[in-house]
Amino acid sequence: MQWLIAKSIRWLVRHFLSFLLIVIVLTIGKLAHEEYTNHRALQQDLATLNAAQVVLEQLRASMGAEMSERVAQFETASLQQLDKRIQAIQGELQGKQTQGIRIGHAFSVHERVEQYRLDVEIGLLKHELDYAEYFRSLITGSIDLETLRQKHVSTFQVLEANESQQANLKQQHPYTTRLPLTHERKELVKLQEQHRILYDSNESAFKQYELKRKGLEALRASKGVFNTQANQIDSAFQNLKSEIDVRNNKLSSNWVSKLSGPLLEVIQTAILILLGIIFIPIAIKVIFFFVLAPLASRRPPICLLPDTTGAIEGFEAQAQTDSKFSAVSQEIVLDARHELIVHPEYLQSSSIFGKKETKWFLDNKYPLSSLASGMVALTRIHADDRESVVVSATKDPLIEIGLLSMPNGSSIVLQPHCLVGVVKVIGEPLKIERLWRFSSLHAWLTLQFGYFVFHGPAVLIVKGCRGIRLEPSGTGRRVSQAVTIGFSANAQYSTVRCETFASYFFGKQELLNDCFAGEAGFYVYEELPDHGKSRGIMGRGLEGFADSVLKVFGI
Repeated sequence: MQWLIAKSIRWLVRHFLSFLLIVIVLTIGKLAHEEYTNHRALQQDLATLNAAQVVLEQLRASMGAEMSERVAQFETASLQQLDKRIQAIQGELQGKQTQGIRIGHAFSVHERVEQYRLDVEIGLLKHELDYAEYFRSLITGSIDLETLRQKHVSTFQVLEANESQQANLKQQHPYTTRLPLTHERKELVKLQEQHRILYDSNESAFKQYELKRKGLEALRASKGVFNTQANQIDSAFQNLKSEIDVRNNKLSSNWVSKLSGPLLEVIQTAILILLGIIFIPIAIKVIFFFVLAPLASRRPPICLLPDTTGAIEGFEAQAQTDSKFSAVSQEIVLDARHELIVHPEYLQSSSIFGKKETKWFLDNKYPLSSLASGMVALTRIHADDRESVVVSATKDPLIEIGLLSMPNGSSIVLQPHCLVGVVKVIGEPLKIERLWRFSSLHAWLTLQFGYFVFHGPAVLIVKGCRGIRLEPSGTGRRVSQAVTIGFSANAQYSTVRCETFASYFFGKQELLNDCFAGEAGFYVYEELPDHGKSRGIMGRGLEGFADSVLKVFGI
């Protein structure tokens, strides 16, 4: 019984899930059909609207040309002709506006196109009506101006007649016109009162005439050029363009367009890019490992200064016990003849009696190199008597400090960014030389063309991550480029390929290792590379690119 119930439940659940799946498939199919139908309808509407836009442009050009010809005739038309054309335009406008009201709020595309056509025609007719009324105003204004002129002339004539009567009366009765209560005096006063009234009327007529004349001149000056690109016409085209933009936005938001158009445009390019991403790095690594690196390995090594000694004080005794010569801190004892130039971050403790001052660059001959390597704003310490100074990394717990004491005639190739400070004789400049090698394949593969050579006598204070080792080059030693700090200038420097292709291909090892040879030479390296630093042009974006650029100059 329980078996039957369980089987029935499984049957119901299975068929219910099948029912849900059918509902989901039908719903998705319905939505997809609606999207496809809307996509086709939008395409058809856009085709109709774009064609209508071309037709309306042609209509505006043709009607505008015809109306321009009629407007040109308005300048010589009579008042009756202008009134007749104004009535005809108003009749056409009324008919088209009535037709537009019948269309109302159109919903179909064809009705919308018809409405836009009516808007263009109405705009052109209104524009022509404005010009007709303008020229009619010029004619009626000229008529009114002539009427005011004649009124002013007649008033002025009456005023002159009054003045003539007064002059005759004074000439005929020169004495009685001055005596009060005489008939001649009363007649003169009456004429004078009439003169004041006539004078005011004449002034008013003149002002009305001048006002009308100036208004007519302003009206003539405001005459514009008939332009079929008027604002009221452009509004119809703006509405049409807005409707086209709306449908374009709807079409672009339709998922059929989103999938079909862009997919077909980019799929071929995407395939090529994918193949390039997969195979170009492989091809580059194969070429570098099997072609360029063996060529570099067969090239003769670089020996920058073979005539130098490359000696380090205490190196032979140190090498017999332990090649590591660094410590977390180093104590340096200064006397009156020597001074210490050190980076302030590595100055742990010093006597209060020592003289301290700022030295802006390690070497004034190489200000940019000093700036790029961080050897700027250094602290110079010297004392009149023996003084102890402790140098240590104050910000990085993994950094250890080592001292390379070079006698006179000794030279070391060193990367300036590994340098913390120097101890040298007061008054004598630190001897630094830059050498270039452009003809070596080793230089081109490692992108290091410049080398900084430090000459003794001096003590170089260097830093390294988790310790620094100094080893003789002997018959040949290799070390990772990431940990190399420097080497003696008389050593033979070259590059050799890493051991296996698999380790290079999967990024376990760099392509090239530094190789040093020479019985009298040595090399210096740190035990652990600082992985927080940039690692070449492929390291960390712009920082890695900057690191590679500095490597070109030996920094």
